[in-house]
Amino acid sequence: ELDADPGAPAAALLRRVQSRMAQIGTPAPRSSFYRLLAQLRGDEATAQGRAALDGPLREALGDLAEDPPLALGKGSLASLLLPDVRDPLTRGRWLKRALHTAIERLRPAEAGSMLDDTRWRHYLIIAGEYETGDSRNELQQALALSASTYSRAKREAVNRLDAMLPSIAADMPPPAPPTAVISPPPAPEVSEHEPELERYLGRLRRDGQVLIWGADGVGKTALAASLAARLLSRGQKVVWHTARSAELDPRNGYNLLLTLAAGLNIDGLPELWSQMSDPAPLPFTRWLEVLVTGLTERHWTVVVDNLHRLTDREAERVLDVLLRARDRRDLRLVLVTRELPAWADSARWPALPHPEDASGRRAFLALLDAHDGVVLAPADERAALLREKVAELLAVLAPGDFAQLPHYRRAAVLQELQPLLNTLKMITGTA
Repeated sequence: ELDADPGAPAAALLRRVQSRMAQIGTPAPRSSFYRLLAQLRGDEATAQGRAALDGPLREALGDLAEDPPLALGKGSLASLLLPDVRDPLTRGRWLKRALHTAIERLRPAEAGSMLDDTRWRHYLIIAGEYETGDSRNELQQALALSASTYSRAKREAVNRLDAMLPSIAADMPPPAPPTAVISPPPAPEVSEHEPELERYLGRLRRDGQVLIWGADGVGKTALAASLAARLLSRGQKVVWHTARSAELDPRNGYNLLLTLAAGLNIDGLPELWSQMSDPAPLPFTRWLEVLVTGLTERHWTVVVDNLHRLTDREAERVLDVLLRARDRRDLRLVLVTRELPAWADSARWPALPHPEDASGRRAFLALLDAHDGVVLAPADERAALLREKVAELLAVLAPGDFAQLPHYRRAAVLQELQPLLNTLKMITGTA
């Protein structure tokens, strides 16, 4: 009977079994029937797991209609089935597909009229309540069921979903990573390092690499974000990874590789992402081989922020792959770090100065230009100096701060600026 109708409600199966057993004169006690049915359906072997899923499943069903499925992705069922996926929207979309697949499997393959054949009950109750939004009263009346019969049928249907969901989840491909996984942080509206940014962009074009390093607070990440924004505005692909401390992320190298796998998946190469999402992982060496193949002629710009935090052996191996890909011109690298890597030339890559250190910035830009063979004409030098001084003046004269000054102080500032205003009038009048 169970082979003929795997989704049959327990009560209907009991009646059929009792009828057949009566024909040969053998009783079919209810307790024995339900115990055997539980064994045949695998309920006893999975009772603990199903009990753990029951509450989260009912919660998830209640969130199924939400769009976008954020609550579904933040729920406990998503955490149980996708413990390694952090983005709630990604988890929610994946779980929504899994639940719709499970509900569709409640639909009987061969059955009679929906309202007359009891084999339709499980599907109609769950799909009605959680997919089409019908109320319990509406469904109970349409199916002509008593309250207790309806409750029992719904409980049986949820039990079937409990049993099916783990295998459905195992068969589904891993959720695709959101683009936010590889996106850079927002760039500042006004770059405090515009001259440095131009030099770094030039080096990135020529050499395929930029090293932004220096003390905390000098604006390394903001400068890298401005560089990434400039590249994105030109239609170029940027993959950004921020390394966390070893205390927060003991497998920094693994997560750097996972970011690169996400970038490949978004570019239509899902092999590495799928392998790293598999419950039975392959050796790290095999993942690196797939990465090497995927990066060939990729022409990304890969930005690694907090490079100094990548200290484990896995991180070293991933960085080695990236450096070799840079040497082949398959991609370009922007490395942001507190300390200059041991393999880098300190004369070629001086430390980034603080944006308010005017003399330090002039020396920094001069070092870059001298190493790159750039000779500024006197007019260019004056323009660079003027740009620097204008930036300093604008920093002092922030419009919001100026507006807060008392009237007499604003008048004094304007008086000090009068020679500059006269000069601007003269220049614009003769332009």
